[in-house]
Amino acid sequence: RVERVLELGSGLGVTGIALATMAQSLTLSDYDHQVIEDLTMTVELNQGPKNVRVKRVDFCEAVSPDVPPEEQFEVIFGCDIMYEPQSMLPLLNYILAMLRPSGVFVGISEETRAGNAAFLMEAEAQASSGRLQLKVEPMPKEALEGAQAVVQLQTKRACAGSDVFLS
Repeated sequence: RVERVLELGSGLGVTGIALATMAQSLTLSDYDHQVIEDLTMTVELNQGPKNVRVKRVDFCEAVSPDVPPEEQFEVIFGCDIMYEPQSMLPLLNYILAMLRPSGVFVGISEETRAGNAAFLMEAEAQASSGRLQLKVEPMPKEALEGAQAVVQLQTKRACAGSDVFLS
């Protein structure tokens, strides 16, 4: 299991609940206060895994580049967080500050998101300066279809009173 994982833009926490099984410590985060309340409820409804905490994160706020190693993460996961081009440099700076030197950022985004090109441009600049290694892979169509199937299954389970809940 990975020691510390951060999910940026956790939303309702569906991905986070799945990530909880792979991490010793998982921090689910979002920016919006109402989303944080909903995310907290999702964690509680799923018997509040002890290794999960919920935190408000605004990656557009300046973060010190000297984050202590014990506060950094081995893995940072962000799904569908690349909306606004002007937010991509602060997002990348946040990731670089919070990611351990040997850590991995996994970002998943629809091709149509406005921030994708800006994020990649900033990441390529950081890679050329040696601050990070960049590997961009398109999402296989099968993976997207699989993700849709998982969401549909979890929705059916939630509606049927199963042990997986969405708030």
